[in-house]
Amino acid sequence: MGEAALSTGWEPDVPVTDTIVRRYMLDLADVNHRLAASLDAAYRDDLVVIADCSSPNGFLNTAVLVHPRAALDPTLAVTRARQFFAEREGGDVTVMSPWPTADLRRYGFSLMGHPPIMLRPAGGQAPPSPAGLEIRRVETLDELRTFEDIETRAYGDQAFQYPDVILELDGWHMWLGYVDGDPVATAAASLANGIVRVEWIATRAEARGRGIGEAMTWTATLLDPDRDAVLISSDLGRPVYERMGYRALDRLTLWTANREMP
Repeated sequence: MGEAALSTGWEPDVPVTDTIVRRYMLDLADVNHRLAASLDAAYRDDLVVIADCSSPNGFLNTAVLVHPRAALDPTLAVTRARQFFAEREGGDVTVMSPWPTADLRRYGFSLMGHPPIMLRPAGGQAPPSPAGLEIRRVETLDELRTFEDIETRAYGDQAFQYPDVILELDGWHMWLGYVDGDPVATAAASLANGIVRVEWIATRAEARGRGIGEAMTWTATLLDPDRDAVLISSDLGRPVYERMGYRALDRLTLWTANREMP
């Protein structure tokens, strides 16, 4: 008698809510997919969710691996992604995996890193915001352009550009932080799959060191105080999030490439 197939927890019929990491990764993939679908530039199957927003920033041109088989033997998923991105113009592209993957250098990718994915349990209150900081929701195209400009200036290496339809996505929220009327910081969060997925925390260089980025993170984290909050951190930013009560669950695997891959 043959052995019954054992679930990996990543089959298409497994509930999205099976694990915290699954909740996070599938919401990330879904939001990018919805954005790219507005540009007729989205694809998904049981191995990978591909979204090409033709953005200068590679984190909006993504191939998210959604089955461990795609990490162990990435040939099919990565080949599909390469072909998909090569047909369009835009900036770099990113492969994102919740598992360690086979070496993707042979497909033209470079290893970006293994950032920690972190969870903060529901509840609690934010400390007082820094004096003079005002946090407002992003609601207009002009505010969206300001959001992009702050991120571009904060990160410095790649321009940020979002499809306008991002303002209409259900469950998606964006904020700008102002000091004396000057926009200096950003935050975003997605409310889906039973968690708050925190994204795009950025502060202009001249406004750093004053607790503004942490205050922006609190705003996104407590979008729904009754839900756990999850984010991807850098190792440099990890102590800040740990001070807020976040704890590392695991590490992701990120690869990047120019879309004109050999």
